[in-house]
Amino acid sequence: MPLGQGSANAAAKLPSGQGQISLQTYGTVGPTGGPDAGQVVTGTVDGLPLTARGILSDDWSDFCFGNNGSTATGTLGGISFKVTLACGAGAGGEGPYVQTFTGEWGGQPISVTATSAISADGTTTTTTLSGTIGSQQVTATVLSSEGTAHNQVTGTMTVS
Repeated sequence: MPLGQGSANAAAKLPSGQGQISLQTYGTVGPTGGPDAGQVVTGTVDGLPLTARGILSDDWSDFCFGNNGSTATGTLGGISFKVTLACGAGAGGEGPYVQTFTGEWGGQPISVTATSAISADGTTTTTTLSGTIGSQQVTATVLSSEGTAHNQVTGTMTVS
């Protein structure tokens, strides 16, 4: 069984070293804070399959990609996780935008800060992430491009 995969009681751990991120996000329909509002995310993180569903809160922030207090739940490598988004400020609303994700994955605490900047033409966003998952230090840089029905997110990450 690959590292990180197993039952919900298995130890959650990302493979050490350099890895790839490849995700697709799909918006869903519904009122903010309702059961149908949010996004569905599928793909792989460092070789581990990821599926997640985000629920938007009612606390919209112009300085954040998402709503303050929004949550996402799902599985990474077959192990359940939950994270909550806290929005920071963008410089005068122009960015860069700072978000903090906290939560847990298979009993391991998650604390990751993401800093995002939008391209001048508004079609791509570059995000750098840095933080910890359990005792592992995680850094990543991802590029997301907006599509007509979904966003594609790709990048690299390092786990130590």
